[in-house]
Amino acid sequence: MPFRKSDFVDADILDAPELMSDGTSVYLTGILISVSGGVGTVTLDNTELTSADNPVQGGDRVHITGTTVDGWYTVGVVLSETTFTVNEAIGSYFGSGSVSFIYQSGASKIGFNISEMVVATNNTVQGAIEQVDALLVGGSSGEVLASTGGGVPGWINHDTLRKLVHMQNGPFEGFSGAYKEVLPVGVFPTSVIWYTDSSKAHKVISKDIAYNANRTVSSLIWKVYDSSGVVVETLTETMTYTGIFETSRTRTIS
Repeated sequence: MPFRKSDFVDADILDAPELMSDGTSVYLTGILISVSGGVGTVTLDNTELTSADNPVQGGDRVHITGTTVDGWYTVGVVLSETTFTVNEAIGSYFGSGSVSFIYQSGASKIGFNISEMVVATNNTVQGAIEQVDALLVGGSSGEVLASTGGGVPGWINHDTLRKLVHMQNGPFEGFSGAYKEVLPVGVFPTSVIWYTDSSKAHKVISKDIAYNANRTVSSLIWKVYDSSGVVVETLTETMTYTGIFETSRTRTIS
């Protein structure tokens, strides 16, 4: 079903001027005619506060000038086309004045997941850089960074680089000097193993290949190893064919 204009609510969308705002961008002006101090209601003269193009929203800043209640306020609730409340205490006023509406800072409206934030424990820039670098290229797990969620985030932890999502084309970051062995030599190998280096002392990932009688691949078994050689993840793919054309594939991860 196609989207209609009525499906979109401005309050749910941040457009370019809002995102670029540094908290000083005026998007609407109006003429003030009165302020009810007891309830904090501001009334304007013929200003469309709920216009489709630039609707005033709760949280926007408002600057009142030329009155006895001049100052900076925060929009509370828009009550109608010409009236709104402010969150701060404000006195009563009857007479003319100017009102400017200002977008909030664009950065204040962009959220992110703080559970994956990391904080360097070293108090120098160079030290913090070295801490982050140590994790990215293979430092000890959890030795240098603290997470707001309680531990080093998985995406920056070197140990979790040993995941199939990183490995199916061989190891990359953190494994400089990695060495691949393909056996037996020929057109139809049955084993592909990546080691940390040419000494072949420590496996990183292996792939076992099985074939059907017509030499199509019947299954692939991927294994990822931790730094001590223990298998930490296994992925098995089983293929079915019509003739030599693959028609389906089943994947299991353990």
